[in-house]
Amino acid sequence: MASQVSLRVLTEDHIMDVHNSSLRLLQEVGIEIEYQPAIDILRNAGQKVEGNRVFFDPDFVEKKGL
Repeated sequence: MASQVSLRVLTEDHIMDVHNSSLRLLQEVGIEIEYQPAIDILRNAGQKVEGNRVFFDPDFVEKKGL
């Protein structure tokens, strides 16, 4: 018996919603990084650091293409 696969493509608005939500999470929740040299580089680049957690400014992410 053949299965049917359903595929729904995201609209441009939905893609932007996902992108903007990702930027907000990077800024508000941040990412925990274990590698101290990377933390130091990001701190020196102006990103907020608390312990091993780095919070990314949305403009930084956009400019760097992260």
